[in-house]
Amino acid sequence: MNKSILAEITQVMNSPLFFASTEQRKAVENMHTCRTAARGGRIVQCPNCYTRTVVYNPCNTRECPTCSNRNKVLWQKKVSKKLLPVSHYHLVFSMPAAFTTTWLRNKKKVAEILFKSASKVIAELRATTGLLCGSALDFQSHGRGMSYKPHIHCILSDGGINQNGKWERLRTLRYTEMANRFHEIAYQELLKQIHIESLPNTKDIKDNEWRIYPEYHRDTGKSIAGYLGHTSCGAVINLKQTFDINENTIGFSETHNGKQIETVLGKKVFVERYLNHIPPAGLVTIRYYGLYSNQHTDELKAIRKEFETVLETEEESVIDLCLNCQNRMYTVVLFPANTDPEDIEQLCSHGPPRLLGSHAYN
Repeated sequence: MNKSILAEITQVMNSPLFFASTEQRKAVENMHTCRTAARGGRIVQCPNCYTRTVVYNPCNTRECPTCSNRNKVLWQKKVSKKLLPVSHYHLVFSMPAAFTTTWLRNKKKVAEILFKSASKVIAELRATTGLLCGSALDFQSHGRGMSYKPHIHCILSDGGINQNGKWERLRTLRYTEMANRFHEIAYQELLKQIHIESLPNTKDIKDNEWRIYPEYHRDTGKSIAGYLGHTSCGAVINLKQTFDINENTIGFSETHNGKQIETVLGKKVFVERYLNHIPPAGLVTIRYYGLYSNQHTDELKAIRKEFETVLETEEESVIDLCLNCQNRMYTVVLFPANTDPEDIEQLCSHGPPRLLGSHAYN
C-alpha cells in the first residue's frame, strides 16, 4: 500500500473504539503539519548566488518522522561536544517487567523515579572514590518491537577530578553493588510516590530484573552518543522505512546489535505502542550530572585543557546549504504560521534581500 504510516496511525487513532489522550492526539496533529506552511517558517538566501529557498518550521515532536533525523544529528553533536575525550562507561539501569503497567499509568512519575535513583547511584561514586565524574542520563521506554521497557541509559566518564583538581581514572565499578543500591532507592521511591493500586503484586516482581548492564568504550564516549542518538531525540522506529501494511497488521524492521529484526503487530497494538512512547509533556528525557552538569561548567572547561582536542567543524546536515554553490544560506525573511502559499512564493521569488538581525540567523 502507498498510504503513509502517519496516515495509517491517524486512521486507527480516530476509530470509535480507540482511546488516545489529548496530548497524544496533539502530537500526531503536530506531525501532520510539520514542515508545512501551517507552522510558518523562513526564507533563506545564498550570499553568493542569491538563490532563495523556503524552510518551514519543524514541529519537534519526539516521534515525528520528519524531525527525527535532524534532531538526532543535533543531539549527537551537542552530547559529543560535552563529553571529554576519555574512556566512558555505558550503563543501562533497568527495572522489572512487572512495573510496565505502573509506568503506563504513571509515565512521568516513574521516569522521574528512575532518573532520581540512577543519578543518586552515580553521585554516590564521588563519596567512595573522591572523584567528580561526568554523566549524561537518557530515559527510554522501548525495547524490541516497540515493546514497553522503561529504562535509563547512562554515559559515565571513566574518571573525574580529584581533590587536587587533577584528572584521575576510576577504579573498577562494582556493578552488583550499584544494581542493589539502584533497586533499593527506586523501589522505596515507587512505594512512596505511586498509589498501591498501580503497583504490581510483590510475588510478580523478579528482583533479579533490577539490573545494570555495563559496557566500556575506550578513549571516547561518542560511540555511545551515536548509538543513543537513534532514539533519544528521534522516533522509536524508523517511520521512513517501507512498512508491510495489511488489512489488520503492520510489519516493520529494526536493527539490534547489527542484526535486522522483523516484527509484525496488529494495527491497534502498533498504534498504541507508538503513541505510548511519546514522552509526556514537561518530561526532560536527557539530563546531565556531575562534571557534565551546568553547575560544573568552569571545572569542565578547565580540565578539558589537560586533553588534546580537535575542534570540529559544524555538520553540514544541520545547516542550510545552497544547492547551487554549497555556501551556507542565511535567513532573510520570516513568515508566520498559516501564511498564504502564494504570498510565500512571492517573497521567495521577488522579495527584497532584507537580512534580519543575527538572532534570526540559522
